[in-house]
Amino acid sequence: MKPEILMPAGRLAYRNKQASVLSHTVLDLAHSAEHGPGQLVARPGAGGERHGSFFSSGTSNATAMATRTAAQLYDMLDQLVDETNSEQAWDGYAAVMLKALLVHGAAWNEGRSTLRKALESPSAGDTVPAWRRSSFREFAPRLLGYGAVDAERLSDCTDQRVTLVGYGSFDGEGGRLYRLPLPPSLSGKQGWRRLTITLAWLTPINPNHRAYRRGVLSFTPITGSLQLRHPDVVECREDAGGLKGATVPYGIAVSLEVETELAIPLYEEMQERIRPQVQVITAIRA
Repeated sequence: MKPEILMPAGRLAYRNKQASVLSHTVLDLAHSAEHGPGQLVARPGAGGERHGSFFSSGTSNATAMATRTAAQLYDMLDQLVDETNSEQAWDGYAAVMLKALLVHGAAWNEGRSTLRKALESPSAGDTVPAWRRSSFREFAPRLLGYGAVDAERLSDCTDQRVTLVGYGSFDGEGGRLYRLPLPPSLSGKQGWRRLTITLAWLTPINPNHRAYRRGVLSFTPITGSLQLRHPDVVECREDAGGLKGATVPYGIAVSLEVETELAIPLYEEMQERIRPQVQVITAIRA
């Protein structure tokens, strides 16, 4: 069991129960519902008061924060569909789109360095054993998942960062080709840039098959330099007895960002080029 994403859950404070510093450390939770630390949350007050509150922390708090973020993203997507006058209904894809966006906005950030320090720092007088040096990549995803979610990166674009979203479904094996027109201002410019692609899907299952998932989606990772019209292929492969008429809805999120020093009007150029030039070609492979 591991987390997929990390959300704020409230801090906890501990104190050493041992009076002597020479004794083994025994930590005791030092928490007060009235004074914290933690997150201030609502609860019924004395005598049925409706404005009571207390400090708490834990995974239930993180779940509530994730639900709130998902609700805000739903409103944003709904408004985006209205503004673009899209004729394709998206309500049936809401769950998979929210799944894709929550993961898309996650990153390890400082959690990476904190965990690396904990795993690789030697004890007093010891050297770091080889298994600890080589185990970071193994343990990091188990403890950090995809990382902490930055809701602001999901809800807002900037002049130097653009996020595009798409959705669809498969009812059998095949593929779809997405052509993403890149801004011409990127050509010939030296500097940091990053293209992030997140694909999420909800597959029907076969509990009587060891493969379990009846549909598996994938896309080809980016290699080499970005082209002016960069193609991305989303493919579906049947497994665990096949789809047999069932569908696999999917959502895809793509973010392109550059360093602010490049002073490229990324958002404006993408906005001008995206509507007439984004193409989806179906049935690449039967």
